Amino acid sequence: MSMRIKDEAKVTAISQAVFQITKQEGLNNASISKIAKLAGVSPATVYIYYQDKSDMLSKIYLQVKELMDRGLAKKLQSETNVKAQIRAAMQHFASRFREYPDEAQFMRAIHSNPQFVTTETHQIADEIAKPLNDVIEYAITHKLLVTQNRDIIYAFFAGPLTYLLETRQVHDRVTTNEEIEELIEMVVQSLCAD
Repeated sequence: MSMRIKDEAKVTAISQAVFQITKQEGLNNASISKIAKLAGVSPATVYIYYQDKSDMLSKIYLQVKELMDRGLAKKLQSETNVKAQIRAAMQHFASRFREYPDEAQFMRAIHSNPQFVTTETHQIADEIAKPLNDVIEYAITHKLLVTQNRDIIYAFFAGPLTYLLETRQVHDRVTTNEEIEELIEMVVQSLCAD
């Protein structure tokens, strides 16, 4: 069996094709042949780097998750209270989603269609998200939030920001820093108990 050298340009082209198809047609229509064609590689080339569609989406998702969460732990550690940590996390994700809109849309598509990635991938993603999850757990344990229901907390934390940025992106409209800060402040004030 010959060893093949990983061609980063091809791997990047495959990832970009996945993002583009996800944006235009959704994950259900992201076939290996369609991805390969858009990436300018053969389907056989895709299979050099990935076992199958699930493996490909899982690996790309983890790369995106790492990208989106990079630097978050340090920002959370630099804050002294839960309210400031939630604010910092939302500012972090707003910045990342604006900087990497296609990746953010892909990540949301995976969240809406978790069956496309492996169970192991979800476990690794949970580990990547541990710094934020730890903040939320602390806040729940110490009753610092208006609810202890994790699903409601995460929906309230992510939903408004995601909606604003995604809606503006779809309509090719800019979201100002002032709008993001206003939204973050509304979420923080509504979510935190004090």
